[in-house]
Amino acid sequence: MKKLTKIVVVIMIMVCALSMLACSGTEGKVTLIVVGDDTKTYELNTTGKNLSTLQDLMDYLSQNEDFSYIASGSFLTSVNGREADASSNEFWAIYTDLKIGDLPYYDSTWGTVTVNGVNYASASKGITELPLNKDTVYVLSLSSW
Repeated sequence: MKKLTKIVVVIMIMVCALSMLACSGTEGKVTLIVVGDDTKTYELNTTGKNLSTLQDLMDYLSQNEDFSYIASGSFLTSVNGREADASSNEFWAIYTDLKIGDLPYYDSTWGTVTVNGVNYASASKGITELPLNKDTVYVLSLSSW
């Protein structure tokens, strides 16, 4: 009986997680801001573009806009030609305001950045796992440890 209860609980959790993703909706406007000497903002209507992660968005922008990046797995090493200098403890950080249902995809204890008077918190996922969501802002900023 305990085993059946555990199975039912696991199935319920999976259904809830899938429901949250289904309700997230990548169809709509998303914004990517690259903070730097010449801060650039990319706004894109994702409707009909089959984009589901931040990496999908960045791939699309690199093919269709003045945008480039280099990544190692989920971590960025270069954005728009500006490489992070590991010897100076630099890294490209991802910040966002992404929240799907009650689940935030950020943690302000890991760091924040303010852009145009709005605070964004450090993303809890890398580019390959961070989902796109309509009306969400994603910020790439060179930071240091």
